[in-house]
Amino acid sequence: MDKEDSRFEGLAGTVKGSFFRSPKWVNNLQPPGMTDQTKSLLEENPFAGFFWGSHIIFSPNLIWLTISLVVYFAFPYDLDMAAFNEAQSQTESLMLSFILVRFFPRFMVNFAVTFTYTLYWHAILYWKTKEPLSRRSFNQARVYRVGKVIHNIYYSTLGIAQWSLWEAVFVHCFASGRLPYLSNNEAVSSLSGLLTFSIWVLIIPFWRSVHFYFAHRLIHLRVLYKYIHSLHHRNVDTEPFSGISMHPVEHLYYFSCFLPSLYFYMS
Repeated sequence: MDKEDSRFEGLAGTVKGSFFRSPKWVNNLQPPGMTDQTKSLLEENPFAGFFWGSHIIFSPNLIWLTISLVVYFAFPYDLDMAAFNEAQSQTESLMLSFILVRFFPRFMVNFAVTFTYTLYWHAILYWKTKEPLSRRSFNQARVYRVGKVIHNIYYSTLGIAQWSLWEAVFVHCFASGRLPYLSNNEAVSSLSGLLTFSIWVLIIPFWRSVHFYFAHRLIHLRVLYKYIHSLHHRNVDTEPFSGISMHPVEHLYYFSCFLPSLYFYMS
């Protein structure tokens, strides 16, 4: 790779332009999970290039941000009460109107995006056996079990449903004036608004990591682990669908990372 191209090394978390290679710090001569990370962690400065977004541009955060933007603009939130009021007048049911107008459309979008993304990586790791990553399973004696995958999809779907429910509740509160929200025009109509929005975009990945660490430590307390988190650890051979395969209570912890956006007027 020449000097000019090297500036783009690591773009979106790639290694030599590929998503399917091990990170540079991984010693491929050792079994998966056995590489000593001490040196790479000591050399890494997580705040280097913060203000120009290197932690987003040169990590998978760029992919997730892109997906979020596509979903946001392709399937915008309905912040008008007209459709909801019409559905309520036809069904004469507040709950049914909420499900049909607010919840179900967001659930279908969230499910389609999550399932497509996760299925892609599941196929790469389990079905495309010539890919380098698929040959570096942590559990070398793994046996592909359809039942395990169905189990993970089921609990992942519960997580998608819970997130969609919270999303629908807050969108309805925004639309009905019960909660204030930051409109697109407010976010970009002034220099201060644009700077504030941009800074929060840069901060969110750090906040997400901190929140995840403490939430994860919390659910490893014995009583929470026994009755809640142990479900996630049924996956002794983790695969993409096991990512959010959790107990619904754990989903509640997991998704609570969005709460500061309400306090800081970011939603």
